Parts: sequence; C-alpha cells; structure tokens
Amino acid sequence: MSEDLKLDEELLKVAKNLAREEAIKSAADDLMMKKITMYEKKITQLKGDAERMAEENSNYEIISKSHKELNGELQKELNEVKEDNKKLTKQVLDYQQNYIRIDGKK
Repeated sequence: MSEDLKLDEELLKVAKNLAREEAIKSAADDLMMKKITMYEKKITQLKGDAERMAEENSNYEIISKSHKELNGELQKELNEVKEDNKKLTKQVLDYQQNYIRIDGKK
C-alpha cells in the first residue's frame, strides 16, 4: 500500500504542478490578449491619425497651389502698376519740361 500511497502523492503533486502551470499559462494568455487589444486600438488610432494627416496635407497643397496662383497674378499686376508708374512719371516730367506754367514761367 505504501507504494500506492507514494504514487497517489506523486500524482497529486503532478496534478498540482499542472494546475499551477495552467494557471500561469492562462494568466500569460490573458496578459497577451490585453496587450493585443491595446496594440490593435493603438494601430486603429494611428491609422486614423495618418488618414487625417493625409487629408490635412492635401488641403495644405490645395491652399499652397491657390496661393501660388494668386501670388503670380499679384506679381503680374504689380509689374503692370510699376510700368504705369514709370509712364506717368515720364509724362509728368515731360509736361513739366515742355509746357508753360499757369504763371507764365517755364
């Protein structure tokens, strides 16, 4: 009987060790599932951030293109105004040099 008792004790120890290992594995599995869930949420958040940033970038590019076009138009208009100014300056100088003033003096 003592041999049976020893075997029963050994089986009990093995069963306890197995139960402990299963508990450890279960805890590790739970921890891994929590980490997986956390990382999946983070990945979803980052994908959303990336999509939002891509849309913002697209908006900035549209605005930049519009500003470049507007700047080009303004530069063209500015150059026209400068040319008109030069012509008017020349006309005023020509008028001052070639026409008699109201008081009769040149």
